[in-house]
Amino acid sequence: MFTANKITIPVNPILTKPIAKPKSWFMTTPLDNFDREGFQLSPIEQEYYQANNVLLTDKDISVKKSGEDDWNAVLHTWFRQDIQHENIYLDHSYISVRYRFEGEALDQLLYHARSRPELYKIAYVKSKFGDDFCVDWCNEDGVYELIHWEWDFYDYSALIRHVIHCEHALSGFNWEEYREKLTNLPAGIADRASDEYLSWQSQFFGMSKPFRYLKCV
Repeated sequence: MFTANKITIPVNPILTKPIAKPKSWFMTTPLDNFDREGFQLSPIEQEYYQANNVLLTDKDISVKKSGEDDWNAVLHTWFRQDIQHENIYLDHSYISVRYRFEGEALDQLLYHARSRPELYKIAYVKSKFGDDFCVDWCNEDGVYELIHWEWDFYDYSALIRHVIHCEHALSGFNWEEYREKLTNLPAGIADRASDEYLSWQSQFFGMSKPFRYLKCV
């Protein structure tokens, strides 16, 4: 039902080229909402990504928490839905990347941070990776997530191992049989909003929990 796209993820995501901005710009550019969504980039980071020829998301998506119309982040579309189903829908599937600073780009940030210490949180950002997969069940009786996981990684090799694991788990997966199992909650699980349910749900895909978030600083 779902097929993984062939995408290229940088092994060592770094930004080295400085940006052509005056000191006054570094002193006034907004830095709030940093690390809001884990991979959402601040305006100053977006400038560095552009200067280093790093493309951001290939499509506009809704950021429900912020109310914005798009998400400025490095997002690679991971899975696509090749076989349509009346009730099963792939809501989203991405592999995300956040870059760290080195070389002249880092030197530039550290120079201006001496006058504006808040810039240190940009200068010392860690590179990290993440995979995100969400499938919904929709019919006249209601809508709920069949599965949703978001896992972050600092290490490229760990990401690749997880991606391979997930792609293997999804290959030939019987979604109808799985959905039937979800209709009868096991003992000790009260509802689909509970942490116990989400963890139980994740075990069908070989994961101990659905979400693992890592800070970028």
